[in-house]
Amino acid sequence: MMLAIARKEFIHILRDRGTFLLVTIGPLFLMVIFTYTLTTDVKEAPLAVIDLAHNDASTALIDRLDASPKIHVERHLASADETDNLFKRGEVVAAVVIPADYGQVSLTRVPQVEAIIDGTEPISAETVLTEVYQIADAHSRELAGDALQSDLFEPPIYTTQERLYNDALSSKVDFYPGLMGMMLGLPAIALSLSLARERENGTLEQLMATPIAKRALLLGKLWPYLGFGMVDVYALLALGQWVYDVPFTGNLLAYSLIAFLFMFASLGMGLVVSVIARTQQVAVVIAILVFFIPPFFMSGTFFPVDAMPQLVQLEMMSLPATHFVTAGKAIYLQGTALRELWLQVVLLTVISVEMLEVSTFIFRKKVVGGFRRPAPPVLTTKENALS
Repeated sequence: MMLAIARKEFIHILRDRGTFLLVTIGPLFLMVIFTYTLTTDVKEAPLAVIDLAHNDASTALIDRLDASPKIHVERHLASADETDNLFKRGEVVAAVVIPADYGQVSLTRVPQVEAIIDGTEPISAETVLTEVYQIADAHSRELAGDALQSDLFEPPIYTTQERLYNDALSSKVDFYPGLMGMMLGLPAIALSLSLARERENGTLEQLMATPIAKRALLLGKLWPYLGFGMVDVYALLALGQWVYDVPFTGNLLAYSLIAFLFMFASLGMGLVVSVIARTQQVAVVIAILVFFIPPFFMSGTFFPVDAMPQLVQLEMMSLPATHFVTAGKAIYLQGTALRELWLQVVLLTVISVEMLEVSTFIFRKKVVGGFRRPAPPVLTTKENALS
């Protein structure tokens, strides 16, 4: 009977265009949108330059600033007083003031540039400030070394950097594995609508009249969505690697197991929502509150878990997305072995079983108020006379 219910649900998904798009194209479509809109990589941020020196050294510095992929020299100003209007109109995010004595190096003083940033654009401004500092610092050291013929301005200690797992520090590489947890919530939303839709259409009463057990009925409705969800997992992996250059360095079987447990736990929560909600409108609202808002803010994808209050961290332990992001990101980017992630495996398994049992306990395999008999036909006056 469970297989029959699963077959029925699978056919319904194929025939219902909205549900089919939600569990197939929906995750890919949203991933494309989120990947492009949530990136924090700054490119060609508009910069204003106030050159008070007008010499070869200041020209060389401006050329270096403009050559950076993160900065674009948008305006050349006569004084710093003009920057306020540019900030208000949003034409630039920062301004660099090159002093009049720039390039004139002595043993006691090396002229430094001044940066003015727009505090209403903190991410862009901070990136520009860091880039300007690095370029100006390197250029000042070159000027000092050439003028004084000395390595006095070289740092006494040299440091080297080695960036692992994300060489370019790209936000796409950082966010993509976590975003998958949000996108894979769409099959759970579709499942949340399933029982509510059948309850509204009256077909749920026919299922309740069958001798199938509650758990088998719910599992039968769950399996097709789990299958489509796993297809979405591999489609998103291919999208990340071939379109966004997000390298997958881990074991595919280990990642598949984590994704399977996460999908089962999320679909279990979807069953709970579908059992509680009596209408599709209510199911949609609850599903969005469960599968989109908490994973966005409380999964660790965008906001560090350690920065959150202890109480919030305890609440995060009950979310499947939190454990999927932790384990999935470790396997995806770092190639972590599954044995190192045993805690996430155990917690996802516990949540999966717990959600299935809760939905089975809540689900009542009977129609509230009993089955209604059809109303007797209303006889006309002529029919009454004949009777």
